[in-house]
Amino acid sequence: MKLKILFTSLLLIVSATVLSPATAGELLIGAKIGLIDPEFDHIDKSDPFVATTLGVGYEFLDLLAVDIAAEVEVTSSLTESTLGNSDYNYDNLALIFSLRTAGPVYFIGRAGAMKQEFDFVDATPVGFSEKDNGTILGAGIGFSTGLRWEIQLDAHKYSNKDNTPYNDGTAYFLNVGLSF
Repeated sequence: MKLKILFTSLLLIVSATVLSPATAGELLIGAKIGLIDPEFDHIDKSDPFVATTLGVGYEFLDLLAVDIAAEVEVTSSLTESTLGNSDYNYDNLALIFSLRTAGPVYFIGRAGAMKQEFDFVDATPVGFSEKDNGTILGAGIGFSTGLRWEIQLDAHKYSNKDNTPYNDGTAYFLNVGLSF
């Protein structure tokens, strides 16, 4: 819940400071919904879940073949997932730098930092941290219809900073979204 309040505040600040006639084409705002399939390095069972992502970014370099942007995204689960024998809800706040190729079929590379929270319904699995700061490295491929409707498949490798090895892993995202 705190992540949603923080994201809303960041969205308002960025909109107020960046949204002007000179930079309106460089502001990125988007929403997507999709399936996240997490895999944790040291835990055998984790189920996929449906999540929504809201993002705001700024494209600060537009080259002929690629665009480079800084983005802030917040992701929240819409359905519960299971980790081991415990159900949880998920929230993530990330600052990401992305490099995206031009064209209707595009490739995207992403790197950044994140703060994730696992809200366990039952007991937290032993050796697992409910709150975690870490890094993200990701790559993806997508298709844009030209109306900024997009379908994107991403794989993110994440590692945490609090020396809890059970939080390290990979997440696979399949999203459908709209951005402008």
